[in-house]
Amino acid sequence: MARGTSVSVSVKELAALAFAAQRVNGTLLKDSTRWNESTQTLENVTPNKTLIRDTVKGDIKLVVTDQDRVSAQEAIDAITQDCTMQILKGRRVGDFMQSMAALLEKETDTDASAGIIAFLPQMHEQLKQRQEREEKVQGIAYTSEYLGKVGDKVIVELTVLTTRFLQQYNCYSGTGHDAQGNMVNFLTGKQDCTVNGRYQGKIKRTEQSQYQNNAKVTQLNFVKLLK
Repeated sequence: MARGTSVSVSVKELAALAFAAQRVNGTLLKDSTRWNESTQTLENVTPNKTLIRDTVKGDIKLVVTDQDRVSAQEAIDAITQDCTMQILKGRRVGDFMQSMAALLEKETDTDASAGIIAFLPQMHEQLKQRQEREEKVQGIAYTSEYLGKVGDKVIVELTVLTTRFLQQYNCYSGTGHDAQGNMVNFLTGKQDCTVNGRYQGKIKRTEQSQYQNNAKVTQLNFVKLLK
């Protein structure tokens, strides 16, 4: 085969290969080297995309199991359905997710798509985690009550559902709930204050959040993780 020649392959096969590569490597390896903590050395590895591409080209042969194919089909169905639902709800779908969904809608593609399809198992897992969080929020939305009034100091045992870093404010935003199903949102500059635990804070605002199924959300500032 001439160097650089693309090889056509079914997208379902590409997807199954993505799960086979993830299973073989144990994770999504993006680069040809990684740091080995046990030996404290940099070791050579084969990225998932390379395993996929080389198998399609016939240079190596990943063994695809029945479970790989089942997992691949579940991922294809879940991601294409979620993208459709997000668009119907008027929500923005990220560029990379759009590219993945567009690929999954095809019957065939080439080994050149190994780079993007390698992310399929990870994206499916992230999607499942997001949907689980959304289901929890939907349930909590009916039970959530405010923890007090603005200015009150409170101590609350939190189960954190989501955290994200806000680049523009150089801090983390966390959302969680207490044992009674009351939703809490907070900002913190400390990454170690984004885990489950017992927190102390001051109520900054209370509002029904359109982003949390109109749940009553207590927003805290000056949060401190208690030992």
